[in-house]
This record gives sequence, C-alpha cells and structure tokens, in this order.
Amino acid sequence: RSFLVSKLFLLVSVLLIGLLTATRLVPAQPWIVWAVLLLTCVLLGVFMLFFGPKRPLRTRKLYFYLVALTSIVLAGGWLIGVTG
Repeated sequence: RSFLVSKLFLLVSVLLIGLLTATRLVPAQPWIVWAVLLLTCVLLGVFMLFFGPKRPLRTRKLYFYLVALTSIVLAGGWLIGVTG
C-alpha cells in the first residue's frame, strides 16, 4: 500500500500547489511553480511505469530515494516560487 500512498500524497500536493498558484491565493512566480509541477507529474508517470509492489525487491530502495528526491524538489520549488 505504501506505493499507492506515496504516489497519492505527491499527487495531492501537486493539485494543492497548482490550485493555490492558479487562484493566486498565495502569490508566486508561476513559471517556477508550473515547471516544478510539470517535472513532478512526469516523475509520477515514471513511478507508475517502472515501480510497484509487483516489481523486483531491489527496485524498492531506488523507488524510496526517487520519491524522497521528488518530494524535496517539489517542496523546494514551491518555496523558491513563493519567496523568489
């Protein structure tokens, strides 16, 4: 279930950040935020194609690191877009 939950949390984060940027409830530099959101969506697609519970056990460690890195990039991009 952790494979599903991690992707779901990333997707909800992308939707929330996109909503806050689109409605301008939080003033941000849209080109930075949209670029980071696009990158995150592409990585979510990669996660769905190449990782999952049915894949070999050795890919799980790589999946964890990629999800952690994607989360850091998403949070960092949001902060740079909002404070920049």
